[in-house]
Amino acid sequence: MTALEKAHTRKAAGHDLEPLRKITRIQAERIRALKKKKESPKRRKLVSLWGLVKQLHMEEHLSFLDIAAFLKRHKSFKINYAYIQRVWKELEG
Repeated sequence: MTALEKAHTRKAAGHDLEPLRKITRIQAERIRALKKKKESPKRRKLVSLWGLVKQLHMEEHLSFLDIAAFLKRHKSFKINYAYIQRVWKELEG
């Protein structure tokens, strides 16, 4: 809690409400920041390998299960095939 948030906590008849609005805005932004989801490390790594995933699926005609096995064997990256499929639908779909 900042000093600005601690100030002007009492209500008075001639009180300017603008500082209270600023406090409310700051607190609302803090709540919104908590709601933002961080990208998972697995998703970040999968997206960094996306060119390979796309090549394996489109050109080599591998299923997502086969792509997961390929990534585990050749890139030491264990990931579920359903997650690859979900990300595929988001990015390519």
